[in-house]
Amino acid sequence: MTVVNNKQRNILLIPVQDNLSHLGVKYLHYTLLEKGFQSKQLFLPYFNGKDSGILNKLKKFISQLDPLYVGLSLTSMEYHRSRELAIFLKKNFPGLPVICGGVHPTVDPESCLSFADYAMVGECEFSLVDFTNALINGEDVKEVSNLCYLEDGKIKKNPLAPAIKELDDLPIFDHIPKLSYIQRKDAGIYEINREIYHKEGRFQGRTYEMLSSRGCAFSCTYCTNNYFNKMYPSNKRVRRRSIANIIKELEQMKRNDPEIKQVVFHDSSFLIGTRDYFKEFCGEYKKKIKIPFIVSTMPTTIDREKLSLLKDAGVSWVTMALQTGSDNVNKNIYKRNSYRKDFLEAAQLIKEVNLPVKSDVIMDNPFEKENDIIQTIETIMETPKPCLYEIFSLALLPGTELYDRAKRECPEKMEDCRGKNFMKFRHTYLNTLTSLAVYLPGSIMKILLRLYKANSDGSGIFKVALNISKAVSAVYFKPKNLFLWLKLTRGDSYIETFRIMPLYVKDYFTYRNL
Repeated sequence: MTVVNNKQRNILLIPVQDNLSHLGVKYLHYTLLEKGFQSKQLFLPYFNGKDSGILNKLKKFISQLDPLYVGLSLTSMEYHRSRELAIFLKKNFPGLPVICGGVHPTVDPESCLSFADYAMVGECEFSLVDFTNALINGEDVKEVSNLCYLEDGKIKKNPLAPAIKELDDLPIFDHIPKLSYIQRKDAGIYEINREIYHKEGRFQGRTYEMLSSRGCAFSCTYCTNNYFNKMYPSNKRVRRRSIANIIKELEQMKRNDPEIKQVVFHDSSFLIGTRDYFKEFCGEYKKKIKIPFIVSTMPTTIDREKLSLLKDAGVSWVTMALQTGSDNVNKNIYKRNSYRKDFLEAAQLIKEVNLPVKSDVIMDNPFEKENDIIQTIETIMETPKPCLYEIFSLALLPGTELYDRAKRECPEKMEDCRGKNFMKFRHTYLNTLTSLAVYLPGSIMKILLRLYKANSDGSGIFKVALNISKAVSAVYFKPKNLFLWLKLTRGDSYIETFRIMPLYVKDYFTYRNL
């Protein structure tokens, strides 16, 4: 191995997602920078392995950068794009090490080692520092924790480093990340500045995204947290940053990014914690930050006092997961200790403090029966309006409990999660009815369900009624729902609603999911 004499060699981290919102890579990037390494980020939202213009300019950029290694971060949805990119790198830069990290390499490192030299699993901020130091010092990287690699055709998995206990030890990053680049539609590669970030970032780059904790108190069988909790069995499931550290990051954001319109906490279980913790957080946030914010949690963690504290501090909405309206599926398939009654009671509490409901639903579950799906539709119909739902197609991720069960009980129904777009569900009548239930009045949905039960094969009047309902929903009920929902997030202010609406319109009508 060639010895590199100093820390001045560039490192190139490439998030393979098609957007600029990637907290995991930001943490890696800023950890490397904090340790004195010359880390660079390159976003490739328009990457196309068949476009010679894109490839030629990418080759030139990497040649000039001359990185020590390239790190690719991917979920299962980006697997094929990542493979295509890695093959391009290996063809044009034969001696350049390629290492993969992120959710997919963690749950399925073997599949990544077909095109990358290494995969790094789990929480790996500090393991990546060790990997970088080993390369720089000419040491054997195969001693680095969390690393996976092939040796004599067999996969080797190094021991895991403990999960990071003190989250305050992680660096605070910038909203517009420094030393970061993007390849835009014209194939040119530009350093990201405020103007570019506002044009290329989701919600016009005016939403600040962050974590106040890591981990999840739950272990739903389909979720990556199901796998992570098994990876770190002795770990405390939810680890929190100190309130002082959270506020420090947000105060930096306020100084540097006055254009921010809202803050999104991506914690899986924001409301897990002591009541005193939330009282202190809400008090500090209201006093020092004063920007609308968004949190996610489970229905069983919601109560009136917590909602009142959040509302007083400036929360815009609370996202809570339904996933299915079937108690049978929740209990016996997903093993979620949260049921239809819990969800509807929490939704009613949210309505009573004059906040809107945002939730999500999983479709295309091979274990669901028709009646289970109808129960989900009926639950959505009962959700206080206006509401928004993110609708996902189930991805069976290797290593999760549900994946193993499907492999045993219905392997013929399994889809390869690699490359699957989980935001696109199958075009079945029940799936269409599920999505329409978010927007259409209950009276119309009851008629559609009655017609479906009489004509479930899609014949007769049901198909005609369904197509008319889809058209009316698209031109009237869906836009109306967005407007009323946004107005509720802005305290029923028309002025504030019109100010915030441009951030949402593109995402809302281009994609189903906010």
